[in-house]
Amino acid sequence: MSILKPQTDLTLSSHYSRTTASAKPRSQNSVLLSDPKKTLLPKLEFFKSKCDSSSDVAKLLSSEPTILKRSLENQIIPSFNILKKFMGSEEELIYCIKRFARVLVYDLQVFVIPNIEIMREAGVPNANIVSVFKYHPNTVFGT
Repeated sequence: MSILKPQTDLTLSSHYSRTTASAKPRSQNSVLLSDPKKTLLPKLEFFKSKCDSSSDVAKLLSSEPTILKRSLENQIIPSFNILKKFMGSEEELIYCIKRFARVLVYDLQVFVIPNIEIMREAGVPNANIVSVFKYHPNTVFGT
């Protein structure tokens, strides 16, 4: 709550029930209750190997904490590899991920590939599709 606007905070909080207010922490319980060495550490190491700094990893994961719920082997790495091939380089992909970390959460076969195919069929050059994906990734996702 803000110290500067206590009345606003009280008004806002009065609109939410105790159930609603506690729903978010409970929704993250699977991550909090998991074995850190088995599930969290490999993901942190993967992102640390790809990002420039630990603060970049922290920003990425805090912007999209649901990434930690995804399987490293079945979701994160395959998505990373598909997108790296599409983007042309790891650096371009990292730039995109920093802007829209949710890219690693979605099923690419459902949310991205069909939209890319539509653009290609419409004659949009691949370089333009990559540019749209890099600077406006939510457009490609249709979200």
